[in-house]
Amino acid sequence: MKQAFTKSNSWLFLLVAAVFVVIVWQAATLPLTAAEADVWYRFVRPKLASFFLAPGAWSGLLYGLLAKRTIGLFRLSEFSLRLPGVLAGGVYLASFVKLASFRKTDMAPVGKLGSFRKIIRYRWLLLPLAVVPVWTHWFSFAGGLGLALGFCALAFCYSRFAALWLGLALAAAPQFGFVPLILAAAFLAAWGFWRGMERVVMPAITVAFILLLIPLSHGGSPVASDSHSSPADFAVRSAVGILRRETATSPVRIAAGPSAEASLAFYRERYRRRNWLLDARDPQYFLWIGASPPAVSPDRTILFQQAGVVLAR
Repeated sequence: MKQAFTKSNSWLFLLVAAVFVVIVWQAATLPLTAAEADVWYRFVRPKLASFFLAPGAWSGLLYGLLAKRTIGLFRLSEFSLRLPGVLAGGVYLASFVKLASFRKTDMAPVGKLGSFRKIIRYRWLLLPLAVVPVWTHWFSFAGGLGLALGFCALAFCYSRFAALWLGLALAAAPQFGFVPLILAAAFLAAWGFWRGMERVVMPAITVAFILLLIPLSHGGSPVASDSHSSPADFAVRSAVGILRRETATSPVRIAAGPSAEASLAFYRERYRRRNWLLDARDPQYFLWIGASPPAVSPDRTILFQQAGVVLAR
């Protein structure tokens, strides 16, 4: 990649660096979403032995395992939960630079793959891959689609191990299997159907099946993925801030609605508020997330109400 450091490619590095800064900034500053709270509550918080047997673990297997490691290294926070996706974004953008820096003389043909890579000469065609928000946003939030995109980029750059990367991509986001499927179709077109099936498609399916064998046997609904923060997510963060100011070190009982349970449990661990007892029996505080919040009894005081989020005492 010596040619990648020439002056003519400086615009490319500046663009990719700017996109990666945006990814990191969003991951560090945006509030936790309801889908991310569900990822943490179902696939990161449980112990490893019970994680594999949890319903729906197949949809968060790789991300849950990686997030367990990043949270163990850097403590629980929104950024440490999102760090696997951020790193996948770095891999994706680095692969974009590698592909966009190819020249015709740099291509070593492998079967028909050499002709498949000729389109890389037209590096401007790759520009939308880096700047389209629908792609960059997936790397800023916890979820398997960002990982799948990163593995797919590795499969394209390092075709010798394409089966491994595509298998990992399929295991990272089985509910978004169209992502590795599109790339697998490209390899079939480049290498020929039978050779592509033998060297890429069948080994990739085998890798994904081995990883997902136990989780798939327990079924369960897939984890949702978010690519943006809603007003309710900002409101929940504000309500939690009020709770932190209101409560001291003495134990307090807090009841949460079904949609708020995972978010409240995350913030309890995030800020190490062991005095928050998540108990629905005679609660001192009540947190609700939903379009139609329940009527608050007259003996309670509404501390915060915004975007369907209600905090009452």
